[in-house]
Amino acid sequence: MAAGNICMKSRNKENDFPYLQSISAPGTSAPEVSVPDVPKKGISALTIVDVDTSWFTWTIPCFPVMSVDFVRVKASINGTHVDCLIKNDANIHLGELCCTSYCTISIEKKEYTVLWNSHNPKLAVHRFYIINNKYPVLSTTPAPITQTSPITGPSSCQGIKDIDLNEHDGEYNLYLMLPKCNQSARIYCADMDTTNPKEYVTLPAGGSNNFDLQYNLMAEYRNEEQWTYFGKIRLNVNDMSVDTTDFRFATAGAANVFHRFGSAGDCLSMNCSVDHRKGNFKVGISGTNFLLPKAIPYLYIGYPECVRGVHKTSMSSDRRQWSGYCGGFCENCWPTKPFLLLVKGC
Repeated sequence: MAAGNICMKSRNKENDFPYLQSISAPGTSAPEVSVPDVPKKGISALTIVDVDTSWFTWTIPCFPVMSVDFVRVKASINGTHVDCLIKNDANIHLGELCCTSYCTISIEKKEYTVLWNSHNPKLAVHRFYIINNKYPVLSTTPAPITQTSPITGPSSCQGIKDIDLNEHDGEYNLYLMLPKCNQSARIYCADMDTTNPKEYVTLPAGGSNNFDLQYNLMAEYRNEEQWTYFGKIRLNVNDMSVDTTDFRFATAGAANVFHRFGSAGDCLSMNCSVDHRKGNFKVGISGTNFLLPKAIPYLYIGYPECVRGVHKTSMSSDRRQWSGYCGGFCENCWPTKPFLLLVKGC
């Protein structure tokens, strides 16, 4: 097969170059093997014996617009320990699994077996093909691919769909600032099976570095502690602004109570000292391709007047972390529109 550059105006392929190689067993065909409902240990079953506590991002060499987050695992296959990779969003656990499709890739001269689809062997019947009498692999799985010419990158998730690169939710490298800047940025595309895909920024720093804490006045003057944690934030690629009210990838400490990204507040004290402010927020975009602006405008409302504002603010020197406190009796603060992100390198 051959690939090439995509002309964004005509949508035609240009500059063909080979990119896909098929896998075949030397001197023999790959026989099909039927796997019983509950496979025994053998080529149809593997056992995860160790899972790394961290993950990393691998960019597909031929398609720099698409990346995959992998976790390293050790698997026992037919009694042999094999270095494997599983997608970070998969349900990874120790124990026996069946794999319906897998391939091998080389990263920094080390070979890994990628377990694309794995299941508890008690849940379904799986079918495998065998290559070289070694591990199970689906025959249609492509070999590692090599890009010999750059690809013109799309600037939105819709652009991915328009040139038929992919229609699956996942991480992609998008060129958000074309034509002014050709630096790509890693974006999670959601709803790719619809006519309105959406862009999100995955936050590798996690919810502990991307949260809002509010103490809301409840019945009998009781302050309820309400946390909101964010794993991804919605990015409007037309103007590079964050939709602070999108909670699709957020979790709430109090049932169904969410507070907008970058906000805080409390109802704890009328004392004007900043030390009495307990509501706080943290924004952490380390590990992304983005920077925070030098200044983020805020709105705030509260009582008494002396508490109004964002207190004890902190912006890291690399503009990847931003935090502050808000509160009074009561006082709340939140980013005013637009809350912009900047592509690093542009």
